[in-house]
Amino acid sequence: MKMETLVPKGVFDTRAKHYCSQAIKAGTIVYVSGQVSWNEKGRLVGLGNMEAQTRQCLENMKRTLAAGGAKMSDVVKLTVWVRDIREFGSPEISELWRNYFGGRFPTLSLVQISNLWRPDFIISIEGIADLGPKQVVTATGVLDSEPSLYSQAIKAGNTIYVSAQLSRDEKGNIVGRGDFEAQMKMSLENHRRILKAAGATMNEMVFLHMFSKDERHMHRPSYEPVWREYFGKRDVACTSIQYGNLAVPGAITSFDGLAEIGAQEIIIPPDVADSIPGQLYPQAIKVNNRVYVSGQTSWDVNKISVGQGNIEAQAKMVYENMRRTLKAAGATMSDVVKLGVFVKDMRLLRRGGYGKIFKEYFGEHCPTVNVVQVDNFWRSDFMLEIEAIAVV
Repeated sequence: MKMETLVPKGVFDTRAKHYCSQAIKAGTIVYVSGQVSWNEKGRLVGLGNMEAQTRQCLENMKRTLAAGGAKMSDVVKLTVWVRDIREFGSPEISELWRNYFGGRFPTLSLVQISNLWRPDFIISIEGIADLGPKQVVTATGVLDSEPSLYSQAIKAGNTIYVSAQLSRDEKGNIVGRGDFEAQMKMSLENHRRILKAAGATMNEMVFLHMFSKDERHMHRPSYEPVWREYFGKRDVACTSIQYGNLAVPGAITSFDGLAEIGAQEIIIPPDVADSIPGQLYPQAIKVNNRVYVSGQTSWDVNKISVGQGNIEAQAKMVYENMRRTLKAAGATMSDVVKLGVFVKDMRLLRRGGYGKIFKEYFGEHCPTVNVVQVDNFWRSDFMLEIEAIAVV
């Protein structure tokens, strides 16, 4: 499929210095990098001011979408990363949301993280837009999201974008306070109901973000039975991270999902380690013309962690695993349209060594990128994890 790198007017061009594009258009879909509060000259707007930084992020996104012939009403998925989640719930932020999205709100995941690319950034907003026909999905038995200014799900063509599901019942009550398995079950049950309303099942789920306040929960024996209850023997590409906070007090885990209706191919590259725990997560799923790549780590094929304490060595192993996974799917690094980079210490990523490794694997190709600092990974010796979407 033909891909077009978008260079919007009035938005800082990140390609030369930061090796990423503001957006890539592939068919009817526009993938937008994490927008931060830079003006067109790369200068910070709104130091310490959540309202001012949010406005700049949204304005950058609006201009970026316009370069691809899209509008804010075409946005189907937003992920909002904030340094302090309490600052995002103000009436001023809600008014901004209404002004930019009107009465049609995209799906939303809102996560508090410990740092962004620059310490003076307090919010980053990444998105996906689709210029084709779209349908807002409303499910029975799931909390009405409209008062909170987001949609539970949007179906665009064969793709269903699902907002981050907390363990809330239809009245908004948290289910299973302090109980990870109970909260996981409620979140996945909400996904099941939403997909049913969209004419799909959990079998169509191809990618999940799993956010947890304590990654150790993912290793408990009681975790896998809940997973198997909803997915059976079928696996789903995913990324799992430990975060700082979620939008609702008492929530200790959240899942956001993406489903595709179409023939799926599980990608099992012979030279990349099997995913764990319990081989629940394949390295990638290929469906229609897209490849969804699970978060790649610095494990080698023998499940030995490469480059402990060395961010450059780990980044090289991560991107090599990604290259091998994409090759097994009939794709290359030049087909990547979206990267999600999660790192434990942002300062290490700013060093020149990481940029050299990035250029080694991507050359002149500049995918869209979002970079956030998280609290931990499912192994404490991992320093970063990187997911991807490729279009072939």
